[in-house]
Amino acid sequence: MSIPSTVVGYGSKDTYLHKFVFAVRFHHPLSDSVTYVCYDNNQTYPQTDSLTSTDNDVFGMGVGENSMIALVDTTNGTAGCGGTPWFPASPNANTATMNLMKGLTNYVKQHGDVLEDAGGGTIYFNMQMKTVASCQTSSSMGFDLNFKYSYTSTIPAPSLFFNDAVGSGTEAVPVWLEITPDTHGIKHCRAGLGVGDGKVANVPETGQEKTQDAWVTT
Repeated sequence: MSIPSTVVGYGSKDTYLHKFVFAVRFHHPLSDSVTYVCYDNNQTYPQTDSLTSTDNDVFGMGVGENSMIALVDTTNGTAGCGGTPWFPASPNANTATMNLMKGLTNYVKQHGDVLEDAGGGTIYFNMQMKTVASCQTSSSMGFDLNFKYSYTSTIPAPSLFFNDAVGSGTEAVPVWLEITPDTHGIKHCRAGLGVGDGKVANVPETGQEKTQDAWVTT
């Protein structure tokens, strides 16, 4: 197992919504539920950014257009996460399990209990993107996924992981590889790409097209 590698269970292309796709492990207790928030990234991939804006095209190509980033929290299982596909058609309330992500306008709150045990705990999520016909190769599609958390004692020291191995049956048995910020990034891609291929997504002639694979790369 090594990076670059694809993310098992990614997106909404399967009839079954996998729980164990991405994970964030907190090594010390939290005092509230985690919030998932997406902001602009204008740095060279895979460098992270410190922006709190949502001006990039990925958050909507024009007035009235929705964000192209979908995220679903699966920490509390996958019940209520929708059928096929789970990708939201429009933004949901910020208390929803899934949302089209756009800063503090549209975000997702972790469901389930606060990770307040002595050893902390783990949140799980899945995500996917769509490209729309109005996208150009020059469109600004970079974004950061942030995890907002609070604590009252030791700094939780979070670590981010992705599932790198398929298990038996319809549920992936997770084999976790760590994603190191500023060293690794996530690219949302079309299906069928290999290790040596450029990691790209299709731009449809009309309408929109969802990404089918995610690659963690350097």
